[in-house]
Amino acid sequence: MLAVKDNQPSLCAEMEIFFDQAHAIESDELLHSFHQEIDKGHGRIETREVRVVEDLDWLPNAGKWKNLVCLIEVRSAREKIGSTSNEVFRRLYISSRRASAKDFAKWVRQHWSVENKCHWIADVIFEKDDNVMDRGHSAENLGLFRRLAMNMRIS
Repeated sequence: MLAVKDNQPSLCAEMEIFFDQAHAIESDELLHSFHQEIDKGHGRIETREVRVVEDLDWLPNAGKWKNLVCLIEVRSAREKIGSTSNEVFRRLYISSRRASAKDFAKWVRQHWSVENKCHWIADVIFEKDDNVMDRGHSAENLGLFRRLAMNMRIS
């Protein structure tokens, strides 16, 4: 599973258009796997919807991605309890693996957990935000040492 963001602008744009159109039509007309989770806690209600589409005939550059099997959309809506404001997020992924939307939901949550833990370690333990390095390659070198230390700590 690979996240699709601005790292692949044309694929990202094609997927956004596709899923926007998919939401506009009846869900019965689109062959896909769907899973929804609702979590309540920390003063908010979060709803996550995962859609997995294996029909890639419409995707012009599908052959560019070796072994591409499906496209995944994860939509998260956060509602603060007692507030009228909502936050809505969309994340897109591609995968070479066939699986249900429920399985992809689990894997995406695990990925977020690892990513959040790594950012927390970099920010809190290594005080990354407070460190200013601007001579030569010092910032790159320090970054390498931080990642090495983080990997040693996690392993």
